[in-house]
Amino acid sequence: SKAEKDPRKADREEVIRSLNEKTGKKYNPSTESTKRLINGRFREGFTVEDFKKVIDNKSKEWLGHPKMDRFLRPETLFAPSHFEGYLNESGDPPEVDELTARLGTVL
Repeated sequence: SKAEKDPRKADREEVIRSLNEKTGKKYNPSTESTKRLINGRFREGFTVEDFKKVIDNKSKEWLGHPKMDRFLRPETLFAPSHFEGYLNESGDPPEVDELTARLGTVL
């Protein structure tokens, strides 16, 4: 069956459902780039709960922010270079000035 060939399908759908619910966006769990990003983090040992924590942390910080809201997307949140750092943030949003200063080099 298809589920046996793609054992992570339900987990990916749960991750993207969580992202869409938190952000009001409409990402598709079955696009190739999204599958690759999420499967890559699963291969590194991360869990659905880890994804949800990253989505929660960054949504609290970025949702509705004029510069940062657009980065609430799979290719930013789930990128190998960002994911673990986002996961380990406290989840307390920094002041916007601090956020802008910290992220100025990234943008």
